[in-house]
Amino acid sequence: MRSSRALLTLALVPSAVVSFNALGQNRGGPPVAARDAFDTVSFATSEGTRLAFDISPDGRWIVFDLLGQLWRVPIDGGDAAAITDAVRDTAEDFDPAISPDGQRIIFESDRPGGRALWVMPASGGPARRLASRPIPYFAYASAAWAPDGRHVAYAVGDTLAVLDIDSGTERITRIDGLPAAPRLPGFTPRNGAPAWSADGTRLAFVNTASNAVRGDGRIWEVPADGGDARALTTSRGLTPAWSPDGSRLAFLSRDAKERWQVWVQASDGVARPLTNQDDVVTFRLRWTPDGRALVYSADGGLWRVSPDGGAPTPIPFRARVSFARRRGTLRPVRFPEPASKRTAKGFTSIALSPDARRIAMIALDALWVGEVGAKPHALGPAPEAGDNVLTWSGDGQEIAWTRRERPGRSFDLVAANATTGERRVLAAIGQDIDAALWSPDGN
Repeated sequence: MRSSRALLTLALVPSAVVSFNALGQNRGGPPVAARDAFDTVSFATSEGTRLAFDISPDGRWIVFDLLGQLWRVPIDGGDAAAITDAVRDTAEDFDPAISPDGQRIIFESDRPGGRALWVMPASGGPARRLASRPIPYFAYASAAWAPDGRHVAYAVGDTLAVLDIDSGTERITRIDGLPAAPRLPGFTPRNGAPAWSADGTRLAFVNTASNAVRGDGRIWEVPADGGDARALTTSRGLTPAWSPDGSRLAFLSRDAKERWQVWVQASDGVARPLTNQDDVVTFRLRWTPDGRALVYSADGGLWRVSPDGGAPTPIPFRARVSFARRRGTLRPVRFPEPASKRTAKGFTSIALSPDARRIAMIALDALWVGEVGAKPHALGPAPEAGDNVLTWSGDGQEIAWTRRERPGRSFDLVAANATTGERRVLAAIGQDIDAALWSPDGN
């Protein structure tokens, strides 16, 4: 199981150091790999995708996740040192949080036993799986240490839990007074991204009931022992973080262009943006211990900005990886001749007609329709770049999908006649859409 958070950016240029004396010779043909031949794969990167991180209590270090493992880098940037070795053990370690005394790191991992919370020494060493609930795939616990250094709050399902990491006892935080969630198929409101107040008496969190479509929501707070919730923000927001003195709240919210930015809100409730970047990551936002800067992830790197305003500055890092990889024997690849007939071995979308007699699917760069159990026929080229989720009209006469002609253009709803393949635009939508579904009456 691998998360998109482990991806490298395209700026990486990996190199392989190959020992050619490990190659055997195939008489009359190209070299073939010997059974015990290895390649040494080495590369360095100064960028990553969707970095999550935390700052040490003394303000000297940042711990972050990259390539599925945890790294440590000085607060002002420099060479990063690996703390875990997930590249070699094929697990993925991510979303670290440092204890208040700086001695331990809690993180999420899909090590043997299933995805869960783990704890380890901050300097590296054996990790211990915590007796927390399993964490579903594509969900993030966003673990947060309590100021007492013994308890951790994390998101579990649609609520928050507080775990005693030494005894393993856990309690669910009772949250009353939240707005009613809209009744939509498949939508369950979530409470996530917990953040402790400096005195440990309150938990800030995000509730998504107010925005089922976009998945973000408003920021609330609740007594740490449970009780009535109180809204902290009037606008949408994610990833709350209280300042060390508790006078200000930082969070991520969208700007007029629907881009995530760093915002800070004073005690009077007035919030203002601090950044103007295109790719701010929503996983983590941290104050430096002295309260003079906010650290966040954007554009493939780590950044800091003053809560009083000013231009953000990057925190450069360089991470080096080197590992041995057994060389496999590569078989020759033969591509079919252009316009030759090919057998489809998969599809990118499939939909059953309302009468359950026909199937529409996308395969081999074409849109296909056919009776169940019979040979399908092509209705023209595959849908243009877009969502490619097919949906039938209620009368079974048309098949619809979303498309975008090219990057930067708005999405369209397009339909094709299920018999002739003739296509028409149903509507032009001024924003990103996906997974269109035709109503049963076709209207």
